[in-house]
Amino acid sequence: EVLMRVDGIVVARSTAARLLFETGLPTRYYLPRKDVDPSVLEPSDTHTRCAYKGVASYHSLRIRDEVRADLVWFYPEPEREAEAVRDLLCFFHERSGVQVEVDGRPVQAGRSIWEGERLPDIPMPS
Repeated sequence: EVLMRVDGIVVARSTAARLLFETGLPTRYYLPRKDVDPSVLEPSDTHTRCAYKGVASYHSLRIRDEVRADLVWFYPEPEREAEAVRDLLCFFHERSGVQVEVDGRPVQAGRSIWEGERLPDIPMPS
């Protein structure tokens, strides 16, 4: 079971997570939308592009009275190689206040260029 906490609040619990391993990044836990608390999700206008997975869309999370911008992403129309993660939600668990547990054990997220509270300024290809 994968459990996601943001600022101490459980926002997702899943027994159907898909794990994705990418060089130089923490393990990614992609969760079915039904396993994420819909009351904390807020749509975002942010999009980024991954060369392998395609264009990602984002959600911010409202935790208590604070909005955590662009903390969750998903691929509504992934590239063929990433079809297995279509519409599954993934959390930046390397950001402060975000914790993932697998079978009751905390997972160390590691570091990445995505660990800041804002997405890095990487231009979208035209």
